[in-house]
Amino acid sequence: MKPLHDVETGMQKEQQPQGFGAAYLADDAEKMIRLGFIRKVFVILSIQLAVTFGIAVFFSAVEPVKQFCIANNWFVWVTFLAAFAAMLVLICKPGLARQHPNNIIGLAVFTVLESLFIGAVSAHSELSDVLFAIAITLGVSLSLIAFASQTKIDFTSKGMYLYVALWVLILLGIVMPFNTQGSIIYSGLGALLFSMYIVYDAQLIFGGKHKKFKFGVDDYVFAALSLYLDIINLFLIILGGSRRD
Repeated sequence: MKPLHDVETGMQKEQQPQGFGAAYLADDAEKMIRLGFIRKVFVILSIQLAVTFGIAVFFSAVEPVKQFCIANNWFVWVTFLAAFAAMLVLICKPGLARQHPNNIIGLAVFTVLESLFIGAVSAHSELSDVLFAIAITLGVSLSLIAFASQTKIDFTSKGMYLYVALWVLILLGIVMPFNTQGSIIYSGLGALLFSMYIVYDAQLIFGGKHKKFKFGVDDYVFAALSLYLDIINLFLIILGGSRRD
C-alpha cells in the first residue's frame, strides 16, 4: 500500500476510487490506536514484572525475611488467597477493570499481593535458583512475544484447546505421583502450556488482520493481567524444577 503522503496528493485522489483515502486514513488511525494500546500494555507489564521479581529476589536474599517465610507457611496461603480474591474482583467486574483510575488501582493491589505470594514461594529457594528462574523466564517470554508478533500463524483461535489443556494439567497435578520423574514430566508440560499461553495472549494484544480475536483498546488492564499471569506461572514452573531440596 502506498505511503499516506502519496495518497493525499490531488493526482492520487483523482486516480483512486471514491472513498479510498478515507478508508486508508481510518485504517491508519486504527493502527496508531492499536500501537498506543500495545505500548500501554507493555509498560504496565514491565512495571508488574519489575515489582514481582524485585520482591522475589528480596525475599530470597534477605535472611530474616527468608526465615520468616520458611517458619510461617501460612503466609504463602494468605497471600495466595488475597491475590486470588483481588484477581476475581478484576475479572468479575469488567466495568471496574475498564474505568480509569480504578482499573490501575485494582491492578496495582493485585500485583502487590501476587508479588508477596511469589516472594514467599521464592523464599523457599536459594537466591541463585531464583535469579536463574527469572533469567530463563524473561528470556523465554521475550522470545515468544517476538515470535507472536511476527508469525502468520493465528493462535488466537486456539483458546478453547489451551483452556482444556490447562484443566488437564491441573488434574494431572492432583493424581500424578510426587516423585522425581513425575515432577520433571509435570514441569515440562506446564512450561509448554504456559509458553503457548504467552504466544496466545501476546497475539490477542497485537491483533492484526490475520488474527481472529483480539483485546479491545480499552482492555489494557485485562491484557496486561493475562500476559503477566502467563509469565508468572512459567516462572513458578521453572523455579520448581530448579529447586535442589
